Amino acid sequence: MFLIPIFSLNVFFHYKNKGNINYYLNGVNQLSKSLKVSKKLADNPEIKAHYKELSFFKRIDLIKFKAEFIGFDRYTKNEYTFLLWFPIELIKIQFNLEYIIFLASSIPLLKKRRVLKKCFFL
Repeated sequence: MFLIPIFSLNVFFHYKNKGNINYYLNGVNQLSKSLKVSKKLADNPEIKAHYKELSFFKRIDLIKFKAEFIGFDRYTKNEYTFLLWFPIELIKIQFNLEYIIFLASSIPLLKKRRVLKKCFFL
């Protein structure tokens, strides 16, 4: 009985923040597309000769992985994935995991702003 009000409050916060998270996840999706293009450009011998250090790609791949976990609900197109998604969504609501993971992955993004600029201004 005690958990119902807490769960209700978490549902409110979860769906209130979901719009903000989806807005920023679209930016991460654009980052993923840019990462693919950057990797292809980095394979060019002229670019390899000019820029020796390209280790920042691994860091951006990690950010992309976290964003895909948060945005998993986009892939629930049939009843079988819904059966997997629904319990995960309830756990994310109960413990506010989506918002916590989003903040945990966005803070390093802000700290690595210089690395990201380096990636896209080769």
